[in-house]
Amino acid sequence: MSESQAETPKISRRNILKKITVGTVGIGAAAVVGNEVQKGLQGIKTEAGTFIPLYERHDQGISVKTVPDDLDGFFREVSTAGEFMFGSSPKDFFKASGSPYGTSLSLAEAPTFKKEILAKLAREGAEIIVGDVFISDTDVKEYRTQLAATSAALLAAFFLGTQSLGRSVDAKIGIARRKLLQKGLLGVGLWGVSKPRYLYSSVKSISERENALTRIAARIEGMGSQLHPELPLVFFRNLVMADKILIVAEQMRREKGKNPKIAFNVEGGHSGIEDFLQIGCAIIHKLILAYPENWRNKVVELNGGVDNFCSARLFKLPRDFQAADLESDTKMREVSSRTIVDKDLRKAIANVN
Repeated sequence: MSESQAETPKISRRNILKKITVGTVGIGAAAVVGNEVQKGLQGIKTEAGTFIPLYERHDQGISVKTVPDDLDGFFREVSTAGEFMFGSSPKDFFKASGSPYGTSLSLAEAPTFKKEILAKLAREGAEIIVGDVFISDTDVKEYRTQLAATSAALLAAFFLGTQSLGRSVDAKIGIARRKLLQKGLLGVGLWGVSKPRYLYSSVKSISERENALTRIAARIEGMGSQLHPELPLVFFRNLVMADKILIVAEQMRREKGKNPKIAFNVEGGHSGIEDFLQIGCAIIHKLILAYPENWRNKVVELNGGVDNFCSARLFKLPRDFQAADLESDTKMREVSSRTIVDKDLRKAIANVN
């Protein structure tokens, strides 16, 4: 061991406070670890369906072994502008790792869609779902003050029960508030961490396989994001992605006569989606509409208009699809595609505008 390696690191007052805060989070997390790990394995069961989280680091992706059997749908985080998401051919869409506006994986090494995962989903007849939105960093900076005001209002509704979002909405938010406060130390620790970004990625760099530790890291980061609505790259996108998953689940339930089983494959920092899946579309719509209208309109415009913003696109590959078929024009022409629109959200946005 070299002298530099053996040297005892200096611990500043700030580092001590960080360690105390992280320790507090750890204690609180330990209290709920059993329940959270169970959700990670069996999925989040709601009236709309069963939703199974598949978290990843964007530069690694997930293994085909982690994709459950018997899925009805597989949602993929792809943050790209609406013109590409809804206007491109299936072949162009599945092969792309970027677009004129970029995707969530445009700077990563892992492909957006791994061929072996596509082949498995094809064999099992699962539909592939996309419905993320692209948000401009420039617009976020321009509307920083208004976004901060929105964040304060939403947090007041959550913690103080101000009914600023309406009485019925506040009743459901109150349930979520009590659940968080019941976790005591975890809630306090999250405030100390403030913005625990990249916690999941850091843990994944140590433990490549999904386990109790990576599960809790994802949930801590996700719960931390719920305290920061002013950071729309996570909070607002989580709302939109959860809404798309729920409207697809409702459509599948009508078609199949049973609650669907849908996996959602997103970066670990987006685990806040789990909470939104459990509160339902009506409250999600209220939260989306709580954002500054002029900023929200820019997001809608950037994503190809209100129809695209409120829609999910679904792809279904032929059952005999093989990994190599991604390069075949003939085979890719057999891929079917359809769009499901959240009509209630579209109407609500139209009425506001």
